[in-house]
Amino acid sequence: GRIVGIEQSPDMLDKARERVVQLGWDGIALQCCPAERARIPLQADAALFHFTHDVLRRPDAVANVMRHLKPGARVVASGLKWSDVWAGPVNLFVWFAAQYSTTTLQGLDAPWRALESHVQSLDVEEMWGGGVYLAIGKAIGRSVQGGPGEPG
Repeated sequence: GRIVGIEQSPDMLDKARERVVQLGWDGIALQCCPAERARIPLQADAALFHFTHDVLRRPDAVANVMRHLKPGARVVASGLKWSDVWAGPVNLFVWFAAQYSTTTLQGLDAPWRALESHVQSLDVEEMWGGGVYLAIGKAIGRSVQGGPGEPG
């Protein structure tokens, strides 16, 4: 198989490259760019949005990744989310963690919302007292040729 990793932070991408070399992994292409401009050279079987709150807030970024998925491809997203109002300590944890991993607190009530129009049967599970979520579904499959990062 092949893996396409997209990261816009050069420092984080360097860490990913080090890990790929250290573990001797093959078939991995890493790109340093925003997800909306990523060149994804394949129709993928799956997509993982792991603690990518800011990416999920950008419709063009989500659309670029989703258009490169095969119909029925597995889509998984995980990250921080606000818990119930009564869960003050959990929300304090989310607030502190978000200061280091997001540029905005907007959308933390349902961070997976941008995926809903691209994914069927999105199942969302809350963990860590409601401060972390795992959303799983299958791509609807509106593959579009000639999108961002792909020749027409």
